[in-house]
Amino acid sequence: TIKMKLHYFGLHGRGVLLRVLLHYCNVKYEENFITFEEFGKKRQTGAYPTGQLPVLELDDGTLLHQTKAIGRYIARSYRGKKGENLYPAHEDMMLTYHIDELLDEFEDFIPVIGFMVTGVFDTPDFNEKFMPFILEKFPAYLEKIERKISKRNRRYLLSDSMTLADIFLAAFMIGFPYNEELPYCHILQAVVQKFPKTNQWVSTMLQELKQWMQTFKFAKVEKPTLGYWKIRGLAAGLRYQMVYSGVDFNMKEYEEGEGPEFSRDVWFGEKFKLGLSFPNLPYFVDGTYKLTESIPIHVYIADKWDPALLGTTPKERATVNQLGNILDSLKMGVTMPCYMSGDRGEAIQAMNKDLPGLLKARGAKKFLVSDKPTWIDFHFFELVQLMAFVEPNLFKLFPELESYDKAVRNLPRLKNYLEDPNCLEKHRSFHNKRAPLNNLDQI
Repeated sequence: TIKMKLHYFGLHGRGVLLRVLLHYCNVKYEENFITFEEFGKKRQTGAYPTGQLPVLELDDGTLLHQTKAIGRYIARSYRGKKGENLYPAHEDMMLTYHIDELLDEFEDFIPVIGFMVTGVFDTPDFNEKFMPFILEKFPAYLEKIERKISKRNRRYLLSDSMTLADIFLAAFMIGFPYNEELPYCHILQAVVQKFPKTNQWVSTMLQELKQWMQTFKFAKVEKPTLGYWKIRGLAAGLRYQMVYSGVDFNMKEYEEGEGPEFSRDVWFGEKFKLGLSFPNLPYFVDGTYKLTESIPIHVYIADKWDPALLGTTPKERATVNQLGNILDSLKMGVTMPCYMSGDRGEAIQAMNKDLPGLLKARGAKKFLVSDKPTWIDFHFFELVQLMAFVEPNLFKLFPELESYDKAVRNLPRLKNYLEDPNCLEKHRSFHNKRAPLNNLDQI
Protein backbone atom coordinates (compact mmCIF):
# COMPACT_ATOMS: atom_id res chain seq x y z
CA THR A 1 0.00 0.00 0.00
CA ILE A 2 1.35 3.42 -0.96
CA LYS A 3 1.73 5.65 2.08
CA MET A 4 1.20 9.24 1.00
CA LYS A 5 1.97 12.55 2.64
CA LEU A 6 0.01 15.68 1.78
CA HIS A 7 1.92 18.94 2.10
CA TYR A 8 -0.33 21.96 2.57
CA PHE A 9 -1.08 24.86 4.87
CA GLY A 10 -3.15 24.53 8.01
CA LEU A 11 -6.27 25.85 6.27
CA HIS A 12 -8.81 24.54 3.78
CA GLY A 13 -7.90 26.35 0.54
CA ARG A 14 -7.03 23.91 -2.24
CA GLY A 15 -5.97 21.32 0.31
CA VAL A 16 -9.55 20.51 1.26
CA LEU A 17 -10.20 19.18 -2.26
CA LEU A 18 -7.55 16.48 -1.89
CA ARG A 19 -8.23 15.76 1.79
CA VAL A 20 -11.88 14.98 1.07
CA LEU A 21 -10.94 12.89 -1.97
CA LEU A 22 -8.37 10.83 -0.04
CA HIS A 23 -10.91 10.27 2.72
CA TYR A 24 -13.64 9.18 0.32
CA CYS A 25 -11.26 6.74 -1.37
CA ASN A 26 -10.22 5.31 2.04
CA VAL A 27 -6.59 6.20 1.38
CA LYS A 28 -4.39 6.37 4.46
CA TYR A 29 -2.06 9.33 4.34
CA GLU A 30 -0.17 11.74 6.54
CA GLU A 31 -0.78 15.46 6.84
CA ASN A 32 2.19 17.79 6.77
CA PHE A 33 0.76 21.14 7.81
CA ILE A 34 3.14 23.80 6.50
CA THR A 35 3.40 27.28 7.99
CA PHE A 36 3.80 30.21 5.62
CA GLU A 37 7.28 30.76 7.04
CA GLU A 38 8.30 27.15 6.36
CA PHE A 39 6.83 27.32 2.85
CA GLY A 40 8.84 30.43 2.04
CA LYS A 41 12.07 28.79 3.14
CA LYS A 42 11.35 25.50 1.35
CA ARG A 43 10.45 27.31 -1.85
CA GLN A 44 13.76 29.18 -1.74
CA THR A 45 15.67 25.91 -1.36
CA GLY A 46 13.77 24.27 -4.22
CA ALA A 47 12.07 21.68 -2.00
CA TYR A 48 8.86 22.33 -3.94
CA PRO A 49 9.96 22.57 -7.59
CA THR A 50 6.82 24.31 -8.84
CA GLY A 51 6.85 26.74 -5.91
CA GLN A 52 3.24 25.86 -5.12
CA LEU A 53 1.16 23.78 -2.73
CA PRO A 54 -0.50 21.35 -2.36
CA VAL A 55 2.07 18.65 -3.02
CA LEU A 56 1.38 14.94 -2.65
CA GLU A 57 4.46 12.92 -1.69
CA LEU A 58 4.44 9.20 -2.46
CA ASP A 59 6.30 6.68 -0.32
CA ASP A 60 9.21 6.56 -2.77
CA GLY A 61 9.68 10.32 -2.47
CA THR A 62 8.00 11.20 -5.76
CA LEU A 63 6.32 14.60 -5.55
CA LEU A 64 3.06 15.17 -7.38
CA HIS A 65 2.04 18.76 -8.16
CA GLN A 66 -1.07 20.66 -9.31
CA THR A 67 -4.36 20.02 -7.54
CA LYS A 68 -6.38 18.71 -10.48
CA ALA A 69 -3.55 16.44 -11.68
CA ILE A 70 -3.16 15.00 -8.19
CA GLY A 71 -6.93 14.54 -7.97
CA ARG A 72 -6.99 12.59 -11.23
CA TYR A 73 -4.09 10.43 -10.06
CA ILE A 74 -5.92 9.52 -6.85
CA ALA A 75 -9.24 8.98 -8.62
CA ARG A 76 -7.63 6.64 -11.19
CA SER A 77 -5.62 4.78 -8.56
CA TYR A 78 -8.43 4.18 -6.05
CA ARG A 79 -12.15 3.57 -6.07
CA GLY A 80 -14.64 5.53 -4.00
CA LYS A 81 -15.92 4.03 -0.77
CA LYS A 82 -18.96 2.64 -2.63
CA GLY A 83 -16.79 1.24 -5.40
CA GLU A 84 -17.31 4.21 -7.72
CA ASN A 85 -14.99 4.87 -10.62
CA LEU A 86 -14.55 8.58 -9.88
CA TYR A 87 -12.61 9.38 -13.04
CA PRO A 88 -13.33 6.80 -15.79
CA ALA A 89 -10.93 8.26 -18.41
CA HIS A 90 -10.97 6.06 -21.55
CA GLU A 91 -13.68 3.84 -20.06
CA ASP A 92 -16.23 6.62 -20.57
CA MET A 93 -14.70 9.46 -22.52
CA MET A 94 -17.85 11.61 -22.65
CA LEU A 95 -18.39 11.46 -18.88
CA THR A 96 -14.72 12.22 -18.41
CA TYR A 97 -15.08 15.22 -20.68
CA HIS A 98 -17.92 16.58 -18.55
CA ILE A 99 -15.92 15.97 -15.37
CA ASP A 100 -12.99 17.92 -16.80
CA GLU A 101 -15.33 20.65 -18.00
CA LEU A 102 -16.68 21.14 -14.48
CA LEU A 103 -13.18 21.03 -13.00
CA ASP A 104 -11.94 23.67 -15.46
CA GLU A 105 -14.91 25.92 -14.73
CA PHE A 106 -14.19 25.53 -11.03
CA GLU A 107 -10.51 26.37 -11.64
CA ASP A 108 -11.61 29.57 -13.37
CA PHE A 109 -13.76 30.40 -10.35
CA ILE A 110 -11.04 29.89 -7.72
CA PRO A 111 -9.35 33.31 -8.21
CA VAL A 112 -12.71 34.94 -7.48
CA ILE A 113 -12.72 33.50 -3.95
CA GLY A 114 -9.05 34.24 -3.27
CA PHE A 115 -9.87 37.21 -1.05
CA MET A 116 -11.60 34.86 1.44
CA VAL A 117 -8.72 32.39 1.71
CA THR A 118 -6.55 34.79 3.73
CA GLY A 119 -8.83 34.59 6.76
CA VAL A 120 -8.67 38.40 7.14
CA PHE A 121 -12.17 39.89 7.28
CA ASP A 122 -13.78 43.29 7.86
CA THR A 123 -11.05 45.16 6.03
CA PRO A 124 -11.80 47.73 3.31
CA ASP A 125 -10.40 45.36 0.68
CA PHE A 126 -12.55 42.45 1.90
CA ASN A 127 -15.73 44.52 2.13
CA GLU A 128 -15.18 45.96 -1.33
CA LYS A 129 -14.97 42.48 -2.85
CA PHE A 130 -17.53 40.64 -0.72
CA MET A 131 -20.68 42.45 -1.88
CA PRO A 132 -20.05 41.91 -5.64
CA PHE A 133 -19.17 38.31 -4.81
CA ILE A 134 -22.46 37.43 -3.07
CA LEU A 135 -24.64 39.53 -5.38
CA GLU A 136 -23.10 38.70 -8.74
CA LYS A 137 -20.12 36.36 -9.02
CA PHE A 138 -21.18 33.53 -6.68
CA PRO A 139 -24.78 33.40 -8.01
CA ALA A 140 -23.46 33.38 -11.59
CA TYR A 141 -21.28 30.38 -10.83
CA LEU A 142 -24.10 28.56 -9.01
CA GLU A 143 -26.39 29.22 -11.97
CA LYS A 144 -24.01 27.23 -14.20
CA ILE A 145 -24.14 24.31 -11.78
CA GLU A 146 -27.92 24.57 -11.54
CA ARG A 147 -28.26 24.33 -15.33
CA LYS A 148 -25.99 21.30 -15.55
CA ILE A 149 -27.88 19.44 -12.80
CA SER A 150 -31.23 20.27 -14.41
CA LYS A 151 -30.06 19.13 -17.84
CA ARG A 152 -28.69 15.77 -16.74
CA ASN A 153 -31.25 15.08 -13.98
CA ARG A 154 -29.11 12.54 -12.10
CA ARG A 155 -28.53 11.90 -8.39
CA TYR A 156 -25.16 13.64 -8.53
CA LEU A 157 -23.79 16.37 -10.77
CA LEU A 158 -23.15 14.24 -13.83
CA SER A 159 -24.19 10.69 -13.05
CA ASP A 160 -26.09 8.45 -10.66
CA SER A 161 -22.79 7.68 -8.96
CA MET A 162 -20.30 10.14 -7.57
CA THR A 163 -17.43 11.47 -9.68
CA LEU A 164 -14.32 13.52 -9.08
CA ALA A 165 -16.32 16.63 -9.97
CA ASP A 166 -18.72 15.95 -7.08
CA ILE A 167 -15.84 15.53 -4.66
CA PHE A 168 -14.02 18.71 -5.67
CA LEU A 169 -17.08 20.95 -5.75
CA ALA A 170 -18.47 19.51 -2.52
CA ALA A 171 -15.09 20.03 -0.86
CA PHE A 172 -15.26 23.67 -1.94
CA MET A 173 -18.68 23.94 -0.30
CA ILE A 174 -17.29 22.44 2.90
CA GLY A 175 -14.31 24.75 2.92
CA PHE A 176 -16.26 27.95 2.30
CA PRO A 177 -20.08 28.29 2.39
CA TYR A 178 -20.47 25.45 4.90
CA ASN A 179 -17.37 26.21 6.94
CA GLU A 180 -18.83 27.42 10.24
CA GLU A 181 -15.54 29.11 11.13
CA LEU A 182 -16.06 31.71 8.42
CA PRO A 183 -17.94 34.73 9.81
CA TYR A 184 -20.07 35.13 6.66
CA CYS A 185 -20.79 31.45 6.00
CA HIS A 186 -24.55 31.81 6.59
CA ILE A 187 -24.79 34.56 3.99
CA LEU A 188 -23.03 32.27 1.50
CA GLN A 189 -25.36 29.42 2.41
CA ALA A 190 -28.36 31.66 1.79
CA VAL A 191 -27.07 32.29 -1.73
CA VAL A 192 -26.76 28.52 -2.35
CA GLN A 193 -30.31 27.97 -1.11
CA LYS A 194 -31.66 30.17 -3.91
CA PHE A 195 -30.76 27.39 -6.36
CA PRO A 196 -33.00 24.43 -5.44
CA LYS A 197 -31.32 21.63 -7.38
CA THR A 198 -27.85 22.77 -6.36
CA ASN A 199 -29.01 23.09 -2.77
CA GLN A 200 -30.38 19.54 -2.86
CA TRP A 201 -27.09 18.24 -4.31
CA VAL A 202 -25.15 20.07 -1.59
CA SER A 203 -27.36 18.49 1.11
CA THR A 204 -26.70 15.05 -0.38
CA MET A 205 -22.95 15.62 -0.50
CA LEU A 206 -22.78 17.02 3.04
CA GLN A 207 -24.48 13.86 4.25
CA GLU A 208 -22.13 11.65 2.22
CA LEU A 209 -19.09 13.45 3.63
CA LYS A 210 -20.43 13.94 7.15
CA GLN A 211 -17.86 11.60 8.70
CA TRP A 212 -14.94 13.57 7.26
CA MET A 213 -16.42 16.87 8.44
CA GLN A 214 -16.81 15.51 11.96
CA THR A 215 -13.40 13.90 12.29
CA PHE A 216 -10.93 16.08 10.37
CA LYS A 217 -8.88 18.40 12.53
CA PHE A 218 -6.13 20.81 11.67
CA ALA A 219 -2.93 20.42 13.63
CA LYS A 220 -3.03 22.77 16.59
CA VAL A 221 -0.71 25.71 16.05
CA GLU A 222 0.05 27.48 19.29
CA LYS A 223 0.09 31.24 19.26
CA PRO A 224 3.29 32.98 20.35
CA THR A 225 3.18 34.53 23.81
CA LEU A 226 4.41 37.95 24.86
CA GLY A 227 5.11 38.29 28.58
CA TYR A 228 5.38 41.67 30.32
CA TRP A 229 4.16 43.81 33.17
CA LYS A 230 0.49 44.82 33.11
CA ILE A 231 1.44 48.21 31.64
CA ARG A 232 2.26 49.72 28.26
CA GLY A 233 6.00 50.12 28.68
CA LEU A 234 8.11 48.08 26.27
CA ALA A 235 5.23 45.79 25.34
CA ALA A 236 3.07 48.38 23.58
CA GLY A 237 5.40 48.75 20.58
CA LEU A 238 5.64 44.99 20.26
CA ARG A 239 1.86 44.69 20.32
CA TYR A 240 1.53 47.40 17.67
CA GLN A 241 3.99 45.57 15.44
CA MET A 242 2.22 42.22 15.77
CA VAL A 243 -1.18 43.79 15.11
CA TYR A 244 0.17 45.46 11.97
CA SER A 245 1.81 42.22 10.75
CA GLY A 246 -1.32 40.15 11.46
CA VAL A 247 0.33 38.01 14.14
CA ASP A 248 -2.18 36.36 16.46
CA PHE A 249 -0.61 36.17 19.92
CA ASN A 250 -1.30 35.58 23.59
CA MET A 251 -0.50 38.19 26.24
CA LYS A 252 0.81 37.09 29.64
CA GLU A 253 0.78 39.99 32.10
CA TYR A 254 2.26 40.41 35.55
CA GLU A 255 0.68 43.04 37.78
CA GLU A 256 2.74 44.90 40.33
CA GLY A 257 1.24 44.95 43.84
CA GLU A 258 -0.23 48.01 45.51
CA GLY A 259 1.86 50.46 47.50
CA PRO A 260 3.64 51.06 49.64
CA GLU A 261 5.38 47.70 49.01
CA PHE A 262 4.65 47.49 45.24
CA SER A 263 5.43 43.79 45.36
CA ARG A 264 6.79 42.13 42.23
CA ASP A 265 6.49 38.62 43.59
CA VAL A 266 4.02 37.69 40.85
CA TRP A 267 6.93 37.93 38.38
CA PHE A 268 9.85 36.89 40.56
CA GLY A 269 7.92 33.79 41.61
CA GLU A 270 8.17 32.32 38.11
CA LYS A 271 11.02 34.30 36.56
CA PHE A 272 13.45 31.38 36.73
CA LYS A 273 10.86 28.68 35.98
CA LEU A 274 10.09 29.60 32.38
CA GLY A 275 13.19 28.17 30.75
CA LEU A 276 14.45 31.59 29.64
CA SER A 277 18.17 31.74 28.96
CA PHE A 278 18.28 35.34 30.16
CA PRO A 279 15.19 35.79 32.35
CA ASN A 280 13.70 39.24 31.94
CA LEU A 281 10.65 41.17 30.83
CA PRO A 282 9.52 41.38 28.13
CA TYR A 283 9.92 37.80 26.99
CA PHE A 284 8.62 36.12 23.84
CA VAL A 285 7.81 32.44 23.45
CA ASP A 286 7.25 31.01 19.95
CA GLY A 287 6.86 27.25 20.21
CA THR A 288 10.06 25.98 21.78
CA TYR A 289 11.97 29.18 21.06
CA LYS A 290 12.23 31.68 23.90
CA LEU A 291 13.67 35.17 23.71
CA THR A 292 14.08 38.19 25.97
CA GLU A 293 14.98 41.88 25.48
CA SER A 294 12.60 44.12 23.52
CA ILE A 295 14.81 45.03 20.56
CA PRO A 296 15.72 41.41 19.63
CA ILE A 297 12.02 40.54 19.99
CA HIS A 298 11.08 43.32 17.57
CA VAL A 299 13.66 42.00 15.10
CA TYR A 300 12.56 38.37 15.49
CA ILE A 301 8.88 39.21 14.90
CA ALA A 302 9.77 41.21 11.79
CA ASP A 303 12.14 38.54 10.45
CA LYS A 304 9.58 35.76 10.87
CA TRP A 305 6.27 37.40 9.98
CA ASP A 306 7.01 40.57 8.03
CA PRO A 307 10.63 40.82 6.75
CA ALA A 308 9.95 44.14 5.01
CA LEU A 309 9.91 45.69 8.49
CA LEU A 310 13.63 44.95 8.80
CA GLY A 311 14.36 47.44 5.99
CA THR A 312 14.63 46.69 2.30
CA THR A 313 18.31 47.53 1.70
CA PRO A 314 21.53 47.03 3.69
CA LYS A 315 21.60 50.77 4.45
CA GLU A 316 18.01 50.78 5.69
CA ARG A 317 18.57 47.73 7.88
CA ALA A 318 21.71 49.27 9.36
CA THR A 319 19.89 52.54 10.00
CA VAL A 320 17.02 50.72 11.71
CA ASN A 321 19.47 48.95 14.03
CA GLN A 322 21.30 52.20 14.71
CA LEU A 323 18.05 53.89 15.69
CA GLY A 324 17.36 51.04 18.09
CA ASN A 325 20.36 52.20 20.14
CA ILE A 326 19.55 55.90 19.73
CA LEU A 327 15.97 55.44 20.91
CA ASP A 328 17.11 53.36 23.87
CA SER A 329 18.99 56.40 25.16
CA LEU A 330 16.00 58.72 24.55
CA LYS A 331 13.54 56.34 26.17
CA MET A 332 15.71 55.90 29.26
CA GLY A 333 16.09 59.69 29.53
CA VAL A 334 12.31 60.19 29.49
CA THR A 335 11.33 57.13 31.51
CA MET A 336 13.75 57.22 34.44
CA PRO A 337 12.55 60.56 35.87
CA CYS A 338 9.01 59.15 35.76
CA TYR A 339 10.11 56.29 38.03
CA MET A 340 12.66 58.09 40.19
CA SER A 341 12.05 61.78 40.91
CA GLY A 342 8.69 62.26 39.22
CA ASP A 343 10.14 65.51 37.87
CA ARG A 344 8.37 66.29 34.59
CA GLY A 345 10.94 68.96 33.79
CA GLU A 346 13.79 66.47 34.03
CA ALA A 347 12.04 64.16 31.54
CA ILE A 348 11.37 67.07 29.18
CA GLN A 349 15.02 68.12 29.40
CA ALA A 350 16.11 64.65 28.24
CA MET A 351 13.56 64.81 25.45
CA ASN A 352 14.77 68.22 24.26
CA LYS A 353 18.34 66.96 24.27
CA ASP A 354 17.92 63.91 22.00
CA LEU A 355 14.75 64.46 19.97
CA PRO A 356 15.91 67.28 17.62
CA GLY A 357 18.78 65.21 16.23
CA LEU A 358 16.46 62.26 15.65
CA LEU A 359 13.95 64.39 13.77
CA LYS A 360 16.70 66.01 11.71
CA ALA A 361 17.89 62.55 10.64
CA ARG A 362 14.33 61.63 9.68
CA GLY A 363 14.03 64.65 7.40
CA ALA A 364 11.03 64.61 5.05
CA LYS A 365 10.52 60.85 5.21
CA LYS A 366 7.07 59.60 6.14
CA PHE A 367 8.48 57.23 8.76
CA LEU A 368 11.80 57.16 10.59
CA VAL A 369 13.88 55.37 7.95
CA SER A 370 11.92 55.66 4.70
CA ASP A 371 8.43 56.18 3.36
CA LYS A 372 7.57 52.66 4.47
CA PRO A 373 7.39 51.53 8.11
CA THR A 374 10.03 49.40 9.81
CA TRP A 375 9.90 47.78 13.22
CA ILE A 376 11.60 50.77 14.84
CA ASP A 377 8.52 52.88 14.04
CA PHE A 378 6.33 50.84 16.37
CA HIS A 379 8.90 51.22 19.13
CA PHE A 380 9.17 54.97 18.55
CA PHE A 381 5.41 55.49 18.14
CA GLU A 382 4.82 54.38 21.72
CA LEU A 383 7.65 56.62 22.89
CA VAL A 384 5.89 59.51 21.15
CA GLN A 385 2.75 58.72 23.17
CA LEU A 386 4.77 58.77 26.38
CA MET A 387 6.46 62.05 25.47
CA ALA A 388 3.06 63.59 24.65
CA PHE A 389 1.94 62.62 28.16
CA VAL A 390 5.04 64.13 29.73
CA GLU A 391 4.88 67.25 27.55
CA PRO A 392 1.27 68.01 26.48
CA ASN A 393 2.55 70.63 24.01
CA LEU A 394 4.77 68.09 22.24
CA PHE A 395 3.22 68.52 18.80
CA LYS A 396 3.40 72.31 19.06
CA LEU A 397 7.06 72.17 20.03
CA PHE A 398 7.84 69.55 17.37
CA PRO A 399 5.20 69.92 14.60
CA GLU A 400 6.88 67.29 12.42
CA LEU A 401 5.98 64.69 15.05
CA GLU A 402 2.28 65.22 14.45
CA SER A 403 2.44 64.07 10.82
CA TYR A 404 4.56 61.12 11.91
CA ASP A 405 2.05 60.19 14.60
CA LYS A 406 -0.79 60.26 12.05
CA ALA A 407 1.19 58.18 9.54
CA VAL A 408 1.75 55.36 12.02
CA ARG A 409 -1.72 55.65 13.52
CA ASN A 410 -3.32 55.14 10.10
CA LEU A 411 -1.39 52.01 9.14
CA PRO A 412 -3.57 49.06 8.08
CA ARG A 413 -4.91 46.96 10.98
CA LEU A 414 -3.16 49.20 13.52
CA LYS A 415 -5.75 51.93 12.87
CA ASN A 416 -8.61 49.56 13.70
CA TYR A 417 -6.79 48.32 16.79
CA LEU A 418 -6.12 51.80 18.16
CA GLU A 419 -9.73 52.87 17.56
CA ASP A 420 -11.14 49.76 19.22
CA PRO A 421 -12.55 50.47 22.71
CA ASN A 422 -10.88 47.23 23.83
CA CYS A 423 -7.44 48.34 22.66
CA LEU A 424 -5.17 47.21 25.49
CA GLU A 425 -3.23 50.48 25.57
CA LYS A 426 -6.42 52.34 26.49
CA HIS A 427 -6.60 50.31 29.68
CA ARG A 428 -2.94 50.25 30.71
CA SER A 429 -0.74 52.89 32.33
CA PHE A 430 2.60 53.87 30.84
CA HIS A 431 4.49 52.71 33.92
CA ASN A 432 4.15 50.43 36.91
CA LYS A 433 2.31 51.67 39.99
CA ARG A 434 5.48 52.74 41.78
CA ALA A 435 6.20 55.48 39.22
CA PRO A 436 5.29 58.92 40.68
CA LEU A 437 4.83 60.41 37.19
CA ASN A 438 2.21 58.20 35.55
CA ASN A 439 -1.19 58.26 33.86
CA LEU A 440 -3.07 55.97 36.26
CA ASP A 441 -5.74 58.63 36.74
CA GLN A 442 -6.44 58.67 32.97
CA ILE A 443 -7.35 55.01 32.45
